[in-house]
Amino acid sequence: MIYVLVVFVPPLVAWMRGGPIKALINIGLTFLFWFPAVFHAIYIVREHDRLEAERAARRKYESDLREQEQQMREYDEEYGDDDD
Repeated sequence: MIYVLVVFVPPLVAWMRGGPIKALINIGLTFLFWFPAVFHAIYIVREHDRLEAERAARRKYESDLREQEQQMREYDEEYGDDDD
């Protein structure tokens, strides 16, 4: 759906996914010619999606790490710490 908007209103997509500065750049590109604005909007969408995927992976990694640390603490409490 977002790519349909990219084709018809690239500045709107640039605003939604990239913020006001990228939208202003996209508006300038739209006035120059339509194709650069579309390519710029596609770049913004792909960059936004990549960053969101990285954030999700980082959150999952941190969650898994906390879970593993909790399991290690529970193990140490149950079987004792034999580091001595």
